[in-house]
Amino acid sequence: MLALVYAFVFTVYVVAAIHALHRMLSQERMPAPHRMALLLVWLAWLTHASLLAHAMDDEQGLRFGFAPALSLASAVAVLSFLLEDWFVRVHALQPPVFALAALAVLGPWFYPGSLITSPHWALTLHLWLAMLAYAVLGVAAVHALMMLLLEKGLQVRHNSNQETALMHRLATLVLRDAPPLLPLEQLLFKLISIGVILLSVALLIGIALGLGWFNLDHTTQLHSSLRLDHKTLLSGLAWITLVSLLAGRWKFGWRGKTAVRWTLAGFVMLSLAYVGSRFVFEAVLHRVHY
Repeated sequence: MLALVYAFVFTVYVVAAIHALHRMLSQERMPAPHRMALLLVWLAWLTHASLLAHAMDDEQGLRFGFAPALSLASAVAVLSFLLEDWFVRVHALQPPVFALAALAVLGPWFYPGSLITSPHWALTLHLWLAMLAYAVLGVAAVHALMMLLLEKGLQVRHNSNQETALMHRLATLVLRDAPPLLPLEQLLFKLISIGVILLSVALLIGIALGLGWFNLDHTTQLHSSLRLDHKTLLSGLAWITLVSLLAGRWKFGWRGKTAVRWTLAGFVMLSLAYVGSRFVFEAVLHRVHY
């Protein structure tokens, strides 16, 4: 039965990605998706969220790994684009977002992650905030890529006599129904601000856990001791990068390619800090690692 539920969400996401791609590649302007189709996507998203909660909430504790983190990030991405579609048109991003969500939702089925038995409430809060920060900043990175595509598309359109017909066609597809750069940039910095707040609280709780400020038992202490490893270092560097970007935006008015580069750099470091290493240990080496 659970496999059928996973298959339902996967199928709806795939169909949504195909429809969005067909709509983007169509020569004629296609009508907006029918209300019933949107309701079906919303139902798939709610089911996705339920599956994620079921995958992480174990009777003996909390399951945590790269697959649940990616599944949560994809769920946040789908939710953000479903909500944004009411205000800002982001049709060009819908095919890859739905396609990646279709793959990510299956991740916990194959890689459920490591079991943390009887986790302290602070450790649970730290892990959830860290995953939410990663998810929100992942959505910000997708918006940054969209800004890059729009800027490149505008350059190709203005210099169409110097470009191939294929590049000009791709630029037309990207720019059609695309949101203006300014609202997209404003949304990018709002997402970064939310992500930095979540990441800051997660890091503070993580430091407090590592320093023994909470009354932890021996089992939980094994998972929360503070040490200067790649996760701590890369998470700190990602936080510094994103905070510096927000400070540069406020003080010097950073925008455009500068904002895109710093956003992507921060997200890549945050990805390598945990998701990347967990993927290597769980999917490649098949080892339990905290």
